[in-house]
Amino acid sequence: MKNLLHDSRCSLMTLMIATSFFVLANNTSNAQWVRTSGPYGTEITALAVSDNNIFAGTSGGEIFISSNNGESWSLSSNGIINSVTIESLLVKDGNIFAGTGGGVFISTNSGESWTAVNNGLGASVTCLANNGSNIFAGTFDGGVFLSTNNGSSWNAVNNGLTNLYVRSLLVNGNNIFVGTDEGGVFLSSNNGSSWSAVNSGLSSWSIPALGVSGSTIFAGTFGGVQLSVDNGLNWTDTAVPAQTVQSLAVSGSYIFAGTEGNGIFISADNGSTWNAMNTGLISLDILSIAVNGNNVFAGTTDGVFISSDNGNNWVAKNKGLSYQSVLALTTSGSNVFAGTSGGGFFISADTGDSWTALNTGLTNLYVQALVMSGNNLFAGTKGGVFKSANDSSWTTVNTGLPNQNVQCLAINGNSILAGYDQGGVSLSINNGDLWTLASNGLTYSDTRAIVRLLAIIFWQELVEEFLFQPTMVILGIP
Repeated sequence: MKNLLHDSRCSLMTLMIATSFFVLANNTSNAQWVRTSGPYGTEITALAVSDNNIFAGTSGGEIFISSNNGESWSLSSNGIINSVTIESLLVKDGNIFAGTGGGVFISTNSGESWTAVNNGLGASVTCLANNGSNIFAGTFDGGVFLSTNNGSSWNAVNNGLTNLYVRSLLVNGNNIFVGTDEGGVFLSSNNGSSWSAVNSGLSSWSIPALGVSGSTIFAGTFGGVQLSVDNGLNWTDTAVPAQTVQSLAVSGSYIFAGTEGNGIFISADNGSTWNAMNTGLISLDILSIAVNGNNVFAGTTDGVFISSDNGNNWVAKNKGLSYQSVLALTTSGSNVFAGTSGGGFFISADTGDSWTALNTGLTNLYVQALVMSGNNLFAGTKGGVFKSANDSSWTTVNTGLPNQNVQCLAINGNSILAGYDQGGVSLSINNGDLWTLASNGLTYSDTRAIVRLLAIIFWQELVEEFLFQPTMVILGIP
């Protein structure tokens, strides 16, 4: 039995799939991919509200629309091409703009179709904002672009902008703020004709998010939330614990801060105090936040959640959202197993036509590696190693494991090897009951290279086995 596994730092191949899995017949001269029916979930990277419609952009370059407050979603991406991720969504005068890895797209018919509007825009778009009839696009390494004709043409407006990797944009009256990557915040009071750095007091100069409440400007940084009451001239820390803040939104007197891995923090006193409010959230990696009346929507690495009580409780709203990051695959007999980024573990007994989640006892749902050893199935997660002997429940087997962010697993006879974050390898010779360090004498880089090498050896054996046998193999698309 061989396995496929993935992580951005210790991997075989990227198993990111634009709706779920695809099945590849092993006849290499006439190979075809067929869509399967799951598993489901998605990374929601952008949210926007237009009248009764809610738009959700995903890391797979797709846009979904809901007209019933998130109860159900339908795909609405006709015309969007060459897009890796939907980074930003903007509603202006009834039109919806999407900032993507492939530029800017506009929809004039509530998302039914999209048209590229990239004349003069030569960079990947990370964020969008408008000031009256002016639309600003922040880009990756291209700075800020301005359109005065609804996106028909764009011009760079970077005078004084010394950092061209723009992460966030905010318009507040006549002031336009730009949050950059490691360059801090810049301010323009003349529609982008010139920019000035406004970083006094900033403790972190990477600014993924900007927000405004009244006359107070908030900056979500790699070190928490900071605020300014004088248009960015001076910044002070708030009480949000030091962490990366990826999204900010304001609903009435409440300020919502979405973090990387620690959920949502809410302030009801203009940032003086903050409380974590994560009841009901499955994923604590908050990529985007949008407000629609009394409802607050949170886009996460595991779909959309809604709160109607100022964040006290969150409910998943993912019906129709069909995208999943699949990080690990392996098979056993007629069963195919899938490990996902936030959805846990799935099993299919019909070559991917249908899938069932089996997560009893699996307390961490970020499954990065799967491997079979005899009749036992092992899952490497961000919460350590889990073992299943019956394909229906899991048991933690972490005794002796020094690091529980397990990125790779491999089998060598009766031995199980686990590679984990920060470059280490541990060995178990008793089905995971006890782990011992197997990195003695190896440097950090050596250890990581060995884990990769083991994975590649198993990957090559898997390909050879399936390419020359009359069978079918489930593969993820890179």
